[in-house]
Amino acid sequence: MATGIQVWSGTAATNATADTNVNWAEGMAPSAVNDSARAMMASVAKWRDDNNGTLITSGTTSALTLVTNQVEGSLVNGYTVCFQFGTGVAAGATLAVDGLTATPLQLYPGHNLLGNEFSAGSNACWTYSTSGTGQWIWKCQPAFTTLTNSLGSNVALTSTSVYADGPSVAQGSSGVWYATGTAVFGGSAVENVYAKLWDGTTVIASGSQTVVNASSQVSISLSGILVSPAGNIKISAVTQGTAGSSMLFNASGGSKDSTVTVVRIG
Repeated sequence: MATGIQVWSGTAATNATADTNVNWAEGMAPSAVNDSARAMMASVAKWRDDNNGTLITSGTTSALTLVTNQVEGSLVNGYTVCFQFGTGVAAGATLAVDGLTATPLQLYPGHNLLGNEFSAGSNACWTYSTSGTGQWIWKCQPAFTTLTNSLGSNVALTSTSVYADGPSVAQGSSGVWYATGTAVFGGSAVENVYAKLWDGTTVIASGSQTVVNASSQVSISLSGILVSPAGNIKISAVTQGTAGSSMLFNASGGSKDSTVTVVRIG
């Protein structure tokens, strides 16, 4: 039978024999009092040590494992652990506690990790949820920092080798960032346009489109994750020729045609 805090009840009357290590039954023998008290102290200490961040995961970046002090026999809704990552995390990473079924780590219910949200040595606390197929939900869930910026005027693409900068945000150099953006292009003749989402050093994502005539516009949407950006995250573009294409700010009339947004996720 399971023991420890996880099997204790919020209804006092049901705790007489809920825990095989603790006997608080009516008419219990006096000699059992000290044993039960010490067993309760041990259970609380195990819970403390499973939730103070001293545990360290093993396994791989995609399949983490953890051995707890409470040594659970089954995953219970609301069960909590705090631990240090022994490795970073990959997209869709799972956690197997005490040899039990591996279930996903999620920042929010229904949202698996995208990868790189947590690095080796970082600490986090998690709550097990039995909803759906079961998952570990990050306990912090803070209000993430979100930054967005749009072009205020068209940017002419005049070079075939030097990328012209479009919308950018000044997010700083620390943290894990999810970046996403769209740029709209138009020109005066057939011309290939190449765009990249980057921090001036590392390309997060890239793409291309072809402007077919002076009255047409095309869009390129890009997204990805970057750890510790070297500079402002931005969308930059270059053309294959010099037909006069531009990155546009208001072809739609909404003044948000070329926009970049970043969200700090770790």
